[in-house]
Parts: sequence; structure tokens; C-alpha cells
Amino acid sequence: MKRSKIIKPQLKAITSVFQSSSHLTESELIDRTSECPICRSTQPRTTVGQIQNEPDVFLLACPLCRGMSASHMPTDEALQRYYAQYYANNPESHTFHNINRLAAHLARYVKPDSQKSSLHIIDFGGGDGELSIQLAKILINSRQDLTVEITVVDYHKADYPEIPNIAIKHAADLQEIESPADIFIASAILEHIPQIRNAMENMFKCTGAGGYIYARTPYISPFMSIMPNYDFTYPGHVHDLGDSFWNRVIQTFGLKAEYIVSQPSIIETIFAKAPLRTSISFLCKTIARAEKLIRPSAIDLKWKYVGGWEVVLKKL
Repeated sequence: MKRSKIIKPQLKAITSVFQSSSHLTESELIDRTSECPICRSTQPRTTVGQIQNEPDVFLLACPLCRGMSASHMPTDEALQRYYAQYYANNPESHTFHNINRLAAHLARYVKPDSQKSSLHIIDFGGGDGELSIQLAKILINSRQDLTVEITVVDYHKADYPEIPNIAIKHAADLQEIESPADIFIASAILEHIPQIRNAMENMFKCTGAGGYIYARTPYISPFMSIMPNYDFTYPGHVHDLGDSFWNRVIQTFGLKAEYIVSQPSIIETIFAKAPLRTSISFLCKTIARAEKLIRPSAIDLKWKYVGGWEVVLKKL
């Protein structure tokens, strides 16, 4: 198999996009290593399931951070081809049926310092910046004197609208960020990034003291155990991060932070557009939320069938 460094992947609008798997050849895979790409532990990882045949690619679980990652990462060239083909056939950049609903949901948990007259939002992998724009509008509506600067970090620069009290700029990489974020959004992006450790370290570094970090990731590996043909959407998704990972993330990364919320993620669909998917998601997530009420201190849920997880951290 090919040995290659992993270059920055294309982030263009890969937030909240339904994908399907693409079979990679041996030359499109990077050799398996013993190191967990999330926490860099070299403890033996266990096989959760198989996500590709011939050449074989497995989903491996780390016993230290409890994150799950593909045994072989795609090369940068393979990812470029995958996303180029995907977006040529799927022009829609969002599957979240109502971005305003996601913004309102997020606004429930982030409470920036009321003494600040201006806020900085970093929208990592934000595409057109729609989520951060809608969140900024909600915050401005509650404080008329507030101004918001949004930095959309994405592979491609979109045409951002001109909006009163909101300034939008683009950065191709988190290392270009010059001022700390009051709110850092990483919605449905981390699972796509092979070099996730670097991305997460930069995410924490780019958030200022008192700032909020919102992350939302798929958590579909439990379904693979009961549905062998479940599509993991590799190589679009290379990580699977659920309750056991996120409820340990402060410890894993040695963060000075506190949890605002850690819970099954908000449902992406609405009943009017996807009644079956929405109903099943609602039932599965409701069971998990009920367990959290019964076992509030548990960091590992017994009911794992939630499809996704979200967390809001406040940096101290």
C-alpha cells in the first residue's frame, strides 16, 4: 500500500451532506499504522466492523479515547476525486432541512459575555456560512448594539452576502486565524478529516477563554453491528464519534473546559420532508435522552442507537 503524508482535505460544503461509499483501490490507501489518529495512543485497537472489502478497510476503536477510525486513510488525491465526483452529482450542500432550526438550537446553549460589543464566530468547514450567519442574526436580534465577525474556514471561498452588523471573511485553514473565537462551530465536519488530531488541537487553540465550542458528529457504528450492509460512507467519513468519545474529550486532550451539554444530536430532517427517517430518529434519540435523565452521571450510554452526537464546551 502507498505511504504518503495526508494533505489538507477539501472542506467545501461537506457539512451535513448525505454521501455514499466509494470503493478505493490499494494505491488510494495509506498504510495502516498502530497509532490512533485521534489521541495518538499506540494501545491495540479493536475491530468494530468492516467498511470496505478487497482491499479490506476496518473500523477500529481506540480503548483510550474511545473514538473510532478507519484502519486505512485515503490519500489526498483519492479524497479530491471522491468529493469532485460527489458534488458534481449532488449540487445540494446541506441535508439539514432547516438551518434556521439548527441555529436556534445552538443559540440555546451559547451565552457569550454580555459585556462584549462584538463577537467572533469561526465556522469550520462552513461552506457558504449559512449556519453561522443565522446564529449571528439570532444573537444580534437579542442585542441591537452587537456586531459579529464570522470567519468561514473552508477549502473554497463562497460569495458571502452583505448583512448589517455582520462581517464575513474567509480562511482556507485554521492556522490563518488571527483572533480567538467566542463561538467555534464544527458541525458535521470532524468525521471527514483524516488528520483529525491536528484539526481538534487547532479548534481548541482558536477558541478564546470563555468561548464556546460546538461539535456535531455522526455515530453510526452501533447500527453496523445489527445491519451488516449499513453504508459507513467511506472515504467521506473516516471517523465515528459518539457519547463515549465526547464524554471523555476534555480528559483526552487535557482541556481547561466544562461541558454545557453532551447529548444525542439534533435531528437533521423534518417530518414533512422525511416522515420515516424523522420518526425513527426521534424514537432512537428519545430513548437515549430518557436514559440520560435516569443515569445523569453515566459517560457510556447503554442505548447506542442515536445516529449522531453533539457537544457544547465552554473554554475556561
